[in-house]
Amino acid sequence: MSKRQLARNAIKEQIENSKSIHPGLLLQKGLPEIENNDQDESKQTDSNSPHCKTDHIKKICTLPITEGYKKAFDRWFDLTADSERFQHCILKLENRLFIGLSGTGALETGCALNHCYGMPYIPGSTVKGVVLSWAEKHLPIDKQAIIQQLLGTPKTDELPDLAGLVNFYDAWWVPINNTGPFIQEVVTSHHQEYYGNSGKTAATDLDSPIPNALIAVQGSFLFVLSGRADYCEKIIEILNRALSDIGVGAKTAAGYGYMVSDKAQLQQLESESKNRKNSLDYIRATITLNPGSGAITATVIMEGKPITTAPIRGDDAKKLIAKIPENERKGKKIKSGNLPAMARVFENGNKFELLDIKIE
Repeated sequence: MSKRQLARNAIKEQIENSKSIHPGLLLQKGLPEIENNDQDESKQTDSNSPHCKTDHIKKICTLPITEGYKKAFDRWFDLTADSERFQHCILKLENRLFIGLSGTGALETGCALNHCYGMPYIPGSTVKGVVLSWAEKHLPIDKQAIIQQLLGTPKTDELPDLAGLVNFYDAWWVPINNTGPFIQEVVTSHHQEYYGNSGKTAATDLDSPIPNALIAVQGSFLFVLSGRADYCEKIIEILNRALSDIGVGAKTAAGYGYMVSDKAQLQQLESESKNRKNSLDYIRATITLNPGSGAITATVIMEGKPITTAPIRGDDAKKLIAKIPENERKGKKIKSGNLPAMARVFENGNKFELLDIKIE
């Protein structure tokens, strides 16, 4: 029986032997070869045929979570931890998820994967669509105008496109333990010839069932919204209801894609994020205090350039100011930004946050 080669000889050996290859490459382009025949998949799964679709999916499901993805996830969580700008929620799959199932690739089955890290994600546009779909069906008419304000409205003859007050981001898969995100699923087609030639061959009860291996996702996802806190909280409430009631992704009618809130995981991630910030080293800085607003900032040198942190106000500022000797609080140095100190500074996106200070 002949085989059809799908991968170049130069990369075939690396694909077969690597244990840390990018999952997206394996899914989209990494099937080295396949039996060149017209038989169904169920006849290509013996142990002597390592390149069949089923075995290839099994290999993808055994790939470990890379340290690169874990670090990227931690960075994303830390960057969106500012509760004045972002709101988090974690939803856990009750069963499994098919997302991006219709994507093209060597396996003729897809999964929505992060381009850089090869881990599954739920596109922000999909998250917004689920919220909108649930709201239109379940909220009373008098609430529809509020939802339109929060989510935006499409262009009509009377109105242009209107942006919503809440922004949706891609939902990241949560690497909370060592269990990988991928798991093999099987969908069985009973009438292959009927579906393959647009119904020209009649479907009968004598047709043989043909198992078709697919790749599904398990675990939890981190959902992130930005906007006013009360607006985001309302949308998160709807998101929880929507993913519990109607699910997301493909084959929801068969029980896939339904999620429930997992506050325990969110609390764990928040604690880990706090610990990461607390573990930052102190670096030399100068402190500035604005007597009028009570705001405190620090200036540090990073990569040869002076960087000034975002102003800290309110109760957080009072805690830092209390660490400054009283005579220095009223002195010229702190008003002119020349009070020497040691500071812990956290890089948060395009700004820097002042976490703590020690006066020398």
